[in-house]
Amino acid sequence: MSIDLTCLKCDSSFELDPAGLLGGSDRLHCPHCGAKASPLVVEEFANALAELCKQIATLSKRFSMSLVLESDDLPNTYRLDEEEEEEEEVEEEEEEDLFDDMDDGGEAYDSDEDY
Repeated sequence: MSIDLTCLKCDSSFELDPAGLLGGSDRLHCPHCGAKASPLVVEEFANALAELCKQIATLSKRFSMSLVLESDDLPNTYRLDEEEEEEEEVEEEEEEDLFDDMDDGGEAYDSDEDY
């Protein structure tokens, strides 16, 4: 099983091994330009993928299955409108900055501030 991705930032294609996602060890990033998905989005995707695998295993007792799912072919109920997409991009950028700060050994917030 593999997942084929195309980076929308640099238009490069790459393949992702779902085993790394399901094991919680992989981060989703473009190997060409470094664009990455937020850890929360990757975790939610991995959880959904794990549930899909579980359900396919259950169905495999009676049916053989092949699944192709293209992001361009998602039903409208799963598509973000432009405003939601912009909001999500801003949230992801803020989350990436937070995790980048933590990866660099910095603090995620200013400890002098009262919360």
